[in-house]
Amino acid sequence: MEKTTNFTKGQILILGICILLSMKGLYTLSTGLEITFDAANWISSEAKVLESRVDRIFYNKYGPTYRAVITYQYVMDDTTYINDVFTVPNRTMTKNIADKKIRRYPEGRDIKIWVDPKNPMRSAIEKPTFDWWFVFVYGFFSCFLIWIVTWLYREFRNQ
Repeated sequence: MEKTTNFTKGQILILGICILLSMKGLYTLSTGLEITFDAANWISSEAKVLESRVDRIFYNKYGPTYRAVITYQYVMDDTTYINDVFTVPNRTMTKNIADKKIRRYPEGRDIKIWVDPKNPMRSAIEKPTFDWWFVFVYGFFSCFLIWIVTWLYREFRNQ
């Protein structure tokens, strides 16, 4: 006689959340790596800072996180572009770090930026680099959640 397994709604919810978080982690990891490798071919260009400010992004148990918003204008192939990407992939930071970054880029200042020659709408102030810490954290987190899903599934099935 075959044993049937009936999962509770709570167990299904826990498994679903773990699966979604692990998929989000793997997606973020893959897109971050793709952009970082692609950005290795970006070229430098000149830009003018139009606006510098600090935005509060969200508040978590450790406190608020911020983003340095430095809007700049640049010209590539006789076309003018406006962007506010600071680094690729874009990351949040503490208020202190964000304040330091915007002080380095006051309004009206001429700055060096990095532009994707295949798609000039994509640019960043800091040259995109490969971030091993990013890879390690997201990769470990995603693999850990996949292990949790597997373990929980076996535990729930054996109840």
